Amino acid sequence: MDYIYEYESLPTGARQYDEIDLSRNKIVKAKYVDTYAYRGNPYIEALPFCKTPEEIAEAFNTMPEIPTTEEFHRLPTQAQYMLVERLRDYRIALPYHVNLESEFSRTLRESYASRTEYAQNEEVTVEGESYKVVRGLRAFHAGEAVIGFSLLGVAGCGKSTAMNMVLDGFPQVIIHEFGGETRIQIVYLFVTCEANSNFNALYQAIGRAIDGALQNGTMTYEEEILSIRSLGQKSLKVREWIQKLSIGAIVFDEIQNIDLRSTKENSIEALLTINNETHVGMGVLGTEEAFRDLFARDRTARRFSAYIPASQYCDNKKTLQRIVKGIFVSQLFEPPVFPDDEIIDAFIEMSNGVIAYIVLLYYYVSKDYLQKQDKPQICGSYVRNVAERRSKIIFDSINRHRESKQTNEVQRRKLIREMNTFGDSSEQREDNSLFEEKSTVRETSIERIAQAHPEYNSSSIERAVTEAEANGMKKEEEIVLEAVKILARKKGKSSTSGRGKAKSVESMLKDLEESECHGEP
Repeated sequence: MDYIYEYESLPTGARQYDEIDLSRNKIVKAKYVDTYAYRGNPYIEALPFCKTPEEIAEAFNTMPEIPTTEEFHRLPTQAQYMLVERLRDYRIALPYHVNLESEFSRTLRESYASRTEYAQNEEVTVEGESYKVVRGLRAFHAGEAVIGFSLLGVAGCGKSTAMNMVLDGFPQVIIHEFGGETRIQIVYLFVTCEANSNFNALYQAIGRAIDGALQNGTMTYEEEILSIRSLGQKSLKVREWIQKLSIGAIVFDEIQNIDLRSTKENSIEALLTINNETHVGMGVLGTEEAFRDLFARDRTARRFSAYIPASQYCDNKKTLQRIVKGIFVSQLFEPPVFPDDEIIDAFIEMSNGVIAYIVLLYYYVSKDYLQKQDKPQICGSYVRNVAERRSKIIFDSINRHRESKQTNEVQRRKLIREMNTFGDSSEQREDNSLFEEKSTVRETSIERIAQAHPEYNSSSIERAVTEAEANGMKKEEEIVLEAVKILARKKGKSSTSGRGKAKSVESMLKDLEESECHGEP
């Protein structure tokens, strides 16, 4: 392809859809950027560049908004409990997010670079508006499969959440209108495998995902696939849709839900034939056990050989400390709690380092604290006590995970060898290191300010640190000093204790220096 269209003129670091909230507005009119490597390919040049490690560290951290102590106590009881529920919305960027963003973007480019247009005459309806689509995409050379990716790990390690955060940075449907012609491009489909599903259900889910992407409020594609009886014909229909709608990638989530007892090997082969003949990219999310069971043969496993281990962080003490400290940024405890090693170790032990369980346990601790008239001290023993009383399901899952952990690690290493994985390049390791460093600097800055200035609530401090980073501050000292100045400039700021007047900037800086020298009181 060698088309001519107008490129967007963007400032350095900007993307063509920055003014659009792609997490809510998934259908866009095409805007093109000059990629140099893929000039003239509208399907690639309409895609945004993937985020840098620094941008991921900033964008993927989500802290629930928490009011000041005074505001909180003025709320009705039910409203207070609603705030506690929102603590479960906590999100934090993890090291593998960098690799996932990169591999998803690469999969899309490889898919669209290995295909060519063909003439068609199709009516495609998008958001209720009908378009005459005269171009589709087919593979240059059938049989040369596009290498996809596999995001594998234990339940609760954040795979689906991570994938959704990556997808929120991409449009799902792009409408191209240039040269007097219209093209419809579905960038990706996110297909969740239902419990005990087979390939009949999987093809139905693909149809449902297309209906969801086009946002017509109908079940057109799902009903069409339901009307077809044989799996072979269903597979042919999906291939037709991939070409007609220029689908770039299909991501299958929860692959462990596929019922292997009712799934024949030729069904899996048919799915991979779709990959061969259309060059659509594919990604899978699930457990390593399910991946081995589904794609037992080397030639099928290699289709997803960009392997991303999603639960390695569960054994990384530094990352787990960052996660626990990060979640305490949004808290309802009075006075504020700054997690020490005892508290951190209790969260790690009771959750086995799995982020979903860390967040769930923090929710239970906060809820239990709120319900008690005599407020308990937040310490390691209290965290363990809450876990034992409130969340037996955590223990059941953790015990199962611990029992299989050693076996899983051996199998994981074998899986890497079998898939002939790309592995972590030095560049990827450098990206992850940068990501870790930025996240740690941010959280340490927040903690230092909070220790020295309990009159500011955690949300105010976090916003000030974010603003300081936006102002170009990168080192910890720079961020802390700038954030303190921002807090001092804010008018009408609230105190978490409700007592005293705002300190001067000079006083704040002095307090920070003292807290750095002497540690916590």
